[in-house]
Amino acid sequence: MDTQDILAFRGPAGYIVAILILLTVVLKSIPWIQLSHRRIGYLFVFLAFCSFLHTFYYILVFYTASFTEYEARAGVFSPDLGKRITVWLAQASLFEEARLKASARSVNWWWSEQICTYAIGPWTVFLFVEGQRHQIRHLWAYMLLGQLVAVSVPANLFYLALVLSGREFKPGTFKRGPAMPSVTTKAPPLLWISILLSLVTVANSPYTDADTFLPNLLLMHALIVVPFLFITSGSHGKGLSSGWFSIPYSTLHTILYAVILTLRVKTTLAAVREGSSGLYLFQNFSFMSFCKAIIEALHSHPGQATIGWDVIWSTSSFVIWTCLDRGFSLAPLSAIFASAGVVSSWVGASAAFEKEEVKVEYTEGKDE
Repeated sequence: MDTQDILAFRGPAGYIVAILILLTVVLKSIPWIQLSHRRIGYLFVFLAFCSFLHTFYYILVFYTASFTEYEARAGVFSPDLGKRITVWLAQASLFEEARLKASARSVNWWWSEQICTYAIGPWTVFLFVEGQRHQIRHLWAYMLLGQLVAVSVPANLFYLALVLSGREFKPGTFKRGPAMPSVTTKAPPLLWISILLSLVTVANSPYTDADTFLPNLLLMHALIVVPFLFITSGSHGKGLSSGWFSIPYSTLHTILYAVILTLRVKTTLAAVREGSSGLYLFQNFSFMSFCKAIIEALHSHPGQATIGWDVIWSTSSFVIWTCLDRGFSLAPLSAIFASAGVVSSWVGASAAFEKEEVKVEYTEGKDE
């Protein structure tokens, strides 16, 4: 194997190495010694394991499909399989190819937008706040792992870390104790500005072309990592909260709810219009036909399936966590039919309002 062959493999090899490093960092941040005492943690181990295997299965299928499609286009075959793979890797842009397939049509973007809005909005806030409250280390690694593999994998590992760090499930309530005042109820500007700017790139994604798609995508991913790079050890959620322009988390979640809901309605209407055969939006509209179209889009390409199934795994994990944390209700279950980004923003806003009320009650009681 010559130098050119080695360089051709640097992309996939670097991708796998980066995943292994991040996965190691995340796994080391989890207090595994507590697992035998918190058996509910096994549920999130199972969910993380299944979503990881499912994601990697579709990644391998995508690599195989990309290689087959490339050779079919090239029309030139070498008896040396290794050389053929090298040529394919040198010519292909796998990451960009997968993402372009996942936003090729409105019905494809219907899936992809869900994971983008969920991960960038409420999931980022949840990771930032709860990670510091429970002193989970290396939060940046959870975020990066979600960007490289699937959001559902670090999401379930983070739920596991919270459970093993002493997070108590008290449906409908929040623990009232001396630790509560140490947790800020305001989002620092670095957090909410990064999130809102990243959502702008999400809204812009359907309007990008071959030249602007990748820069827009990279900016989307880079912006939401920034807040996690400035978390100081032992900050307990206060490290970035002091100073001007901080806003209540209830306000941030409310803004996220309004923005994400608007994007989801717009994208859904575009997907409906794309499948409509009439002159008007809902002319000849069939709900079953729409469901069939989105299911067909889910498996239209391995790159699309990777993202679509991440939506399904992430939504399922969110529903399970929320039902455990806040009690069984229709609110989290509605994420199955709506969007985890929309519903989790609503749930997050409700939780933030409750926490703010608890903090006010604690302060007033202390003053008395």
